[in-house]
Amino acid sequence: MKRRLCVMVAVVLGIIFSACGSDTNVTPTGVPTVTAPVEMTPTGSVATPTPEVTAPVTPTPKPTGNAEPQYSIGSWPGSDYRSAYGFVPCKNGELLLIMTGLTEGNITYTADTMQEFDYAAGTALKLVDEAYVDAEKWDTYSENQDDDEDSNLCWASSVADLLWISGWANGKINTCTGQAFTSEDDIFRFYNNKITNRGCSVDRAFDFFFMGEYCPEWSSAHPAMYKGEPDHVDGVIKNFVSTLAVKEHDLIADPLDIVTLERMNMKLSDAAVFQASIGFMMDDVVSKSQHSVAVVGVLFDESTSKEAERYKAIILADSDNDGCPDDAMLADENITEEQKNADKAARPNSYTVYPLVLSTDAEGTEYWEILDYSEDVRTILYSVTELPLPSDELLAEYRETEGTCNVIDNVDLMTGYLFTTSETERTIDPFFFDKDVIKTVFAQGEAVNLNFFLSNRGFMTFDDEYRGDADLTVVWTVTAEDGATAGNATANKAATGTIVASGTAICNDDIYTGCDMGYLVSLNEADGVIQSWAPGRYTVTVTVNTDHAIKEAYYINNLPAVCTFELQ
Repeated sequence: MKRRLCVMVAVVLGIIFSACGSDTNVTPTGVPTVTAPVEMTPTGSVATPTPEVTAPVTPTPKPTGNAEPQYSIGSWPGSDYRSAYGFVPCKNGELLLIMTGLTEGNITYTADTMQEFDYAAGTALKLVDEAYVDAEKWDTYSENQDDDEDSNLCWASSVADLLWISGWANGKINTCTGQAFTSEDDIFRFYNNKITNRGCSVDRAFDFFFMGEYCPEWSSAHPAMYKGEPDHVDGVIKNFVSTLAVKEHDLIADPLDIVTLERMNMKLSDAAVFQASIGFMMDDVVSKSQHSVAVVGVLFDESTSKEAERYKAIILADSDNDGCPDDAMLADENITEEQKNADKAARPNSYTVYPLVLSTDAEGTEYWEILDYSEDVRTILYSVTELPLPSDELLAEYRETEGTCNVIDNVDLMTGYLFTTSETERTIDPFFFDKDVIKTVFAQGEAVNLNFFLSNRGFMTFDDEYRGDADLTVVWTVTAEDGATAGNATANKAATGTIVASGTAICNDDIYTGCDMGYLVSLNEADGVIQSWAPGRYTVTVTVNTDHAIKEAYYINNLPAVCTFELQ
């Protein structure tokens, strides 16, 4: 297949365009329906510029009459790709485009072809260029998943796209080849060679790339696993705790958080690249994410003041949208590597522009619907996950300075899910328990207990042999909020943030790699007596291994976990 034309990129201060007008990631059941691909505009080699980061910019004013629109081109140190920011004369009028993953050689082609986009018709538009960043699956030659090497690796392809566009992978060594990564496809094959063909979350995929830490998600019925044994050589920046830099935006909980996608403009100081989790409507109700893609752009209408009507399209790089091997190849049990490579070359790199509309399901939940993605079912944009662009400041902020940065020979502990309850028996497993035990509203005189979980993402089991004479301690606090009263009901009100109770729990139970262990503590009982607190809202905070008594690969990710409850 193609290789990325990395030397083709240059900063252009003004480009003028014509003004005519996947818990388990599985392959979608339908290939996206798009308009006929537009012929690719040839690209040529150009000199690589000196990149620079500038302050946020405002879009160039809309053209009037026959004037031609100007585009602002963004760049970022270390990245060979560019972002475009300006107005596009589409079929339904001018829309503001923010797009990344571009080179100087295809920016003009991209903008010119965007003029064919018809939002009102609800149809997608496919853009084809080999210089686009679009990691593709190619070993989809068998219906037997055990023989099929990458059909479920959509998470790997989307992460590979982001790592290559952002420049994080530039100059980093592929431990499978011993050579520097050469393209997004090279990064994808790195994951393919290391991890089995199953689903995975993108944050764990990032952790494996940067830290060499990969922990199977046992909450999945078929989690992705290591192929062979973990290797000390994996991890391109072992002291960079990428878990803390990567952030997911839940667009079901807050649809208007889609505004974060505007940070694909590389001229912004907080620029980022984005992965999207998408899925399909089940019985007219929002279900769950089933597929992972890379987001490379958005189109929105600056003329409307209604945020819900502002976003008109999303532009995706999708490992599944360029077709599958033909029937003859699927029937052939002796396909050669040459045949595979030739077949994959027939599936070119592409970006697809999909109309986007804010809809409501049968239960009243708002969601972003991606139009024309599938012929059979409605497609939902569940969330987007950001990966900030590389910088010395970011590396310093999330740098581990005290841990071993060696997940193979050490534990990596962190606080997981926690909740308040009136139950007196602890829940040990965070994935398979009765959610009815969760309680957030309590009456005076009622026991308030806390159930929390500790997880281990290192490859060593946390047990008596590992901890030696040391104890694993967890510190918890209860803080009054919203003017709640500390002490008894007749006491003066405490200022918000006052700690009304605190304690330490010893948590020495075995925690196997990739697993969790649950613990239970009483929050408002002292010497067998329930303490009286005034009505109000309270926040519980839990932090693990604050004294660093237990040796870990990483301490910086021992972040406090919180939950809240109300006392009536």
